[in-house]
Amino acid sequence: MLPLMIASLLLSLAMLGYRAGDRHGPGPLLLGCAAAGAILGGRFFLDIPPVTYGGTALLVAASVWNAWPRKQTAAPAGGGHDHDKEVSS
Repeated sequence: MLPLMIASLLLSLAMLGYRAGDRHGPGPLLLGCAAAGAILGGRFFLDIPPVTYGGTALLVAASVWNAWPRKQTAAPAGGGHDHDKEVSS
């Protein structure tokens, strides 16, 4: 069961890290790493279910954070179009 859990968590972390620079930076990945540690530690090493459940909640939070759309930056004045300039032909 441990190898399957490790493989699943590594896949989740890979998805959090994929194109992290285009999303919210390393934050969701770092939170996911902490969550994976809590899940593994709580389930297989400490045998403390609340730690496992807390890690699962953190992993879900990291996934939601990573999927949440980034705020759009303001467009340049005029919308970036040159409507004011005359076209000479």
